[in-house]
Amino acid sequence: MYAAQRTIDSYPDEWIHIYTDGSAFKGTMNAGYGARVQFPDQTREELFESCGAHSSNYEAEAKAIDASLHHISNIFQQKVKQSNNIVIFSDAKSVLEALRNEDLKDMTIRKLTRTISNFIAAHTVDITLQWIPGHTNIPGNEHADKLAKQGARCPQQNNTASMNTAKQIINQNKKEDWRNEWANNATGRSIFNYMTTPNPKDPINSLKREEQVTIFRLRSQHAPLNSHLKRIGVVTDSRCPLCPCPDETVAHFLFDCPTLNALRKEFLPPIPNITNTLYENPEQLRNTHRYFVMANSRRTQAQ
Repeated sequence: MYAAQRTIDSYPDEWIHIYTDGSAFKGTMNAGYGARVQFPDQTREELFESCGAHSSNYEAEAKAIDASLHHISNIFQQKVKQSNNIVIFSDAKSVLEALRNEDLKDMTIRKLTRTISNFIAAHTVDITLQWIPGHTNIPGNEHADKLAKQGARCPQQNNTASMNTAKQIINQNKKEDWRNEWANNATGRSIFNYMTTPNPKDPINSLKREEQVTIFRLRSQHAPLNSHLKRIGVVTDSRCPLCPCPDETVAHFLFDCPTLNALRKEFLPPIPNITNTLYENPEQLRNTHRYFVMANSRRTQAQ
């Protein structure tokens, strides 16, 4: 917050300071924009409005900047306020990066670029777009956020969704359907007990492909062990080939088979369980994979 505030304070007081923000339900529906305009004479104005029933948060963020410039342009034309340079503070990093990269394939950015160019040409002032972090108790940004939410609550037009927003809606609906199916389906319960929702930070994602396959098979109880192989009709006997145990399950293979004690001590945690063996840090998952490879080799030799 302090670094951001120092950046804000570095802009001259005689400039017009504008804070903008956008808001949308689930990021793609019933969007609204908000902006707080601070003039050099310390007067302020507030802007907010809806963006459409099928508008994204990204589009609302861009609309906030666009609407602010149109509003200031009208003020300059009517000579209500003196023309001054403008700094726009926004936490919409994706919008600002698209503007910097001149992503004119994006209709939202193309329109905003045209608004900025026309504004500069008409009023011969400088416009600076400055990123600031969101939700860090910066007063202007927090106020713009409230205005954006207020805009989102305004009546919404049933607009046609842009291609990007349509893609976001489809992906979001697919994810929601997947989550509902994952929560209500009878399959995958062995994983669901430890991971009820998708985890983007799952340590399995940092493993090599071969290691990922091993860990996922062990998590899902679909590893090539006799208990699973009998269940799918590959073998007729579920006994462990390394000890007298009548059912070679994943739990037996990882934690109980006495023949594998030395490997278990070398590669698994001191008190191994499903969580610390299959869901912890990447290094442990790699060691679990090594344990599986070496233990499975012993199984193969014993059969």
